[in-house]
Amino acid sequence: MTPEQIKSARQQLGLSQAALARILGLADDRIIRRWEAGTVAITGPARLCLRYLLKYGPLSAVEPEMVSD
Repeated sequence: MTPEQIKSARQQLGLSQAALARILGLADDRIIRRWEAGTVAITGPARLCLRYLLKYGPLSAVEPEMVSD
């Protein structure tokens, strides 16, 4: 995935960089910013997770306690 595709996917999902980082289990959103800037390549597992999110939506990957009312 290119940096533009990563950013577009995140925007399609309606997620902030911080929200995507939480869903992917990352400590913070710095890696998302780096993927979108093209300074770091997205890893294979993260790429698969992002494709899953695009297909099934972000709530299918979130643990119930992470979803606030």
